[in-house]
Amino acid sequence: ALLAVVAVLLARSSRRLLLGRQADSRMVRSIELWLERQPEVDDVVDMLTMMTGTDRVLLCARVDFVNTYTAGDVEQACMRIDEDLHTEFPDLDEIFIQPVPRTNPTLRDRVLRRYGRVMADE
Repeated sequence: ALLAVVAVLLARSSRRLLLGRQADSRMVRSIELWLERQPEVDDVVDMLTMMTGTDRVLLCARVDFVNTYTAGDVEQACMRIDEDLHTEFPDLDEIFIQPVPRTNPTLRDRVLRRYGRVMADE
């Protein structure tokens, strides 16, 4: 009976990891706030996270960068942000940062459907 209970618990845990569940909502909110405090970032438009293992998180962030930045500036900002995010949030495994405008209506609709709110400020 004990082995059966352990097997069921392991199966549940493995199933959640295999289905790619989102990271803890407190962590997601902390990352969003951290990103919004960066000088290169105008706004966070969308964020997707997925547990890729025990205490390992994949992060995809769609970010509206300051409009006066050149492509090279955005490149440097992405590299710095990536490094600093790994330091600030050790559970982050892979980080993908995509520059997007916060006014994209298709993306805004997807974010609204997913979270019930638009992440980017008006």
